[in-house]
Parts: sequence; structure tokens; C-alpha cells
Amino acid sequence: LSPRVPWQSQTSGQYQRRVHGNTQVTLSDWIGQHSNLVRLDLGHNNISNTIPEFSGKEFQEIYLQHNNLIGNIPNSIAGLTFLTLLDLSFNQLESTVPNFGSLTELKTLFLGNNNLDGSLPAFLEDTFSSHRPEYLDLSYNNFIGNVSREFFDNWSEFKHLDLQDNNLCGTLPLDRPVLTNMLYLNFADNNFEGELPEKSYWSSV
Repeated sequence: LSPRVPWQSQTSGQYQRRVHGNTQVTLSDWIGQHSNLVRLDLGHNNISNTIPEFSGKEFQEIYLQHNNLIGNIPNSIAGLTFLTLLDLSFNQLESTVPNFGSLTELKTLFLGNNNLDGSLPAFLEDTFSSHRPEYLDLSYNNFIGNVSREFFDNWSEFKHLDLQDNNLCGTLPLDRPVLTNMLYLNFADNNFEGELPEKSYWSSV
């Protein structure tokens, strides 16, 4: 198979960039030189080193999955207020997750298969949060601690929720709203307790 070639499209002064397939590039080359990008797809490459700070504010989708990224998730991502999708899965990222509570447009957050740790991100448990992602994957990390009742208060908003293979604990919320929107739910390989709800509770899963 021939490798995919880079492509660029321009609409009203905004750009999209995608490069796939074993390309040796640095994120600084793309992020620093293309401040008006709205969509960045560098997934499935051999990009290493840390993720640089994001200076552009126009990003709507960022795909950096399946690379060799290390270090922390930069706090500057929390300032990308138009962001709807962030995929950093299958890397070697460490430390805690920044507070993405200000990203009110964020619908998809995939951080699975990294080395992230600490408690679940606080913005996911904030009772007063105005928005949570519909698609959330934090699987195969090192998150620890009790999952608070606040996290489950609005968990019926999720369509895809994957917390598999962490060190989380807590009691399954039998008194929480029925999961009418949930399409995928995975809590396997944690330390949760409680009894399974009635079949009707999982009507959409």
C-alpha cells in the first residue's frame, strides 16, 4: 500500500491538515506554523516527544492517537473553546488531566491507553458543570479513587463511557436516571461495588 499523502483544504481562511502513516514530523512544526487550523489529524504516525502548547484558538478537532507522545497534556488545550473532539489515545502521556470544564463544545474526549493518573478529572464530577462529553474514553490508564455520586448525577448524558482497566472504586448508582442515551458502557477491571440494576435500566445499552 502506498502511504497517504498530506492534504490541505482551505475554507474562508481556515485550514485542515492530515498526515497518516509512519511520517516523521514534529508537532511544533504543525501547531506553531498553522495557527488558523480548525482540524489537525496526525494520528497513526511515529510522532514522539511532548505535546507543545497550542497558540491557535480555531481548533475544532485534534487527532493525535496512536503515536509515541510523552509528558503531560498541555493546559493550553483548555483554551481551545471551539474544540469538539480531542483524541490523544494510545500514547504514553502521563500525569493528571487538565480542567476542560470551559470546553462547552467538546463532545468527544478519547484519552484511553496512556499512563494518566490521579482522580477522575474534576470537571466530569462538577455538579454545576454545564457540559460533559457525550463520548468519553479513559480506559487503560492509572486513574484511582472513589467515583463520586456527582459523576453519576448526569451520566445519562453519556452515549459512550469507557473506564475499563483503572483503579477506580465506588458503588454503582442504582438510584440514578435510566440510561436512555447510553450506547456503550464499560467499567470492567476496576473495583466497583453494588448490584446490577433491572434489565429495563439498560434499555439502550
